[in-house]
Amino acid sequence: MSYRVRFGGFGWLTSPAPRPREAQAVGVTFSVYLEDEETRCLLVSFGVNAMVAFRLFPAKLGEAGARTVDEGRLGAALELYALPRVEAGLRDGSFAAQMERGEEVVEILSPEEAEGLATLLRRKECRYLLPGPDDQCGTGRNPANGQTVALPATPHLCGACARPDDRVVCSMLHHVRTWVITPGRIDVTGTMCGANKKESPNAAMCRPGRHECWHRLVEPQAREEVVHLSPLTLPEALGYLDAVWRDAVREGPLLAGNTLAGSLLAMPCRDAADFREKVKGLVDGAFDALRVPGGRPRAPAAARLAELREFLERWASSREGASDDLRSVKDAISVLEKVNTIRSNLEHSDPHSRGAFEEAKRALGIRLPAGSYREEWDRLVASVVEALRVVREFLRKHGQEAGPAPTAPPPQAPGTS
Repeated sequence: MSYRVRFGGFGWLTSPAPRPREAQAVGVTFSVYLEDEETRCLLVSFGVNAMVAFRLFPAKLGEAGARTVDEGRLGAALELYALPRVEAGLRDGSFAAQMERGEEVVEILSPEEAEGLATLLRRKECRYLLPGPDDQCGTGRNPANGQTVALPATPHLCGACARPDDRVVCSMLHHVRTWVITPGRIDVTGTMCGANKKESPNAAMCRPGRHECWHRLVEPQAREEVVHLSPLTLPEALGYLDAVWRDAVREGPLLAGNTLAGSLLAMPCRDAADFREKVKGLVDGAFDALRVPGGRPRAPAAARLAELREFLERWASSREGASDDLRSVKDAISVLEKVNTIRSNLEHSDPHSRGAFEEAKRALGIRLPAGSYREEWDRLVASVVEALRVVREFLRKHGQEAGPAPTAPPPQAPGTS
């Protein structure tokens, strides 16, 4: 199964902003089809508020003296921004539910995100650039004998080359060859179209909005089959960790109270609302219940996880060999922090933390919105259980190395010495 991404156009978008003036946005749209199927189509649009676009990408004064948007630069920047995100969403399944329902996805960049658009135009990404201290193009040909040579390249020369940026080039453009015609110009020859739509296509036209046949092929990432865990797996993993903690650290329990009481987490996940409530119940019941020695009594979940990491770093420093295993523990706590990030974004959507939310989903292998929320919940629980296991085994191993803690002498009977 693969996805075919086509260019849908550049123009005005409808934004869900509350005021009409803020709702005016300009952007690019891509249409996504499943393999060669043309009936189901997902439309994905990325845009910038009109006033922000006027400020960041101003064009020269028009005939009437009014300043307009430089549509060429804005469109090119939005293509470089949007296509990698569309493809990432198709690979990790983030758009699976919308694709199934034939919905439209519209994302308006925040002013902070829009500020970085122009930087995308400064340096071209090309798979033919050879690694090394000096940029070299690996597709060159010697005009004298036709042999392959590595041509010197600079950001200026790469920008002048007709081959489009890797992030937007058509998937069907093949066999690019380059020649340096003058010191400031690279010519592209030998191109072929993999779909046989063009004979020796003009490489400069193999980008969105030029040739109508332009498209990108995206293969979704393979996922391991989900294992449906017992409803008791998570409470048992927490209880087991708490027992090992008491034995290894010997400074009281790690978890305060009955952490995951109730039936909320015991039933299979039904839908998006149930998934949100379960993640909230997990964070509130487990992460908020952490009680690290010396920690703040009313700290939020993020702070409690940070306190756990810091305490284990100090604890490991006094045990021989424990520091060597600390990396895996930090990675395990990072998994728990990503679960907390998902909880925070599901509860309070914040455009400024969207990047962290997407990274958390990718790291945990979670696809939201989901085709099956039961599967995504089970994947999340499996990640948490594995993280708890790593921390538990770290404590078990190095707690034993430290030897048994001294025990208090038994109480003596009155009148004995």
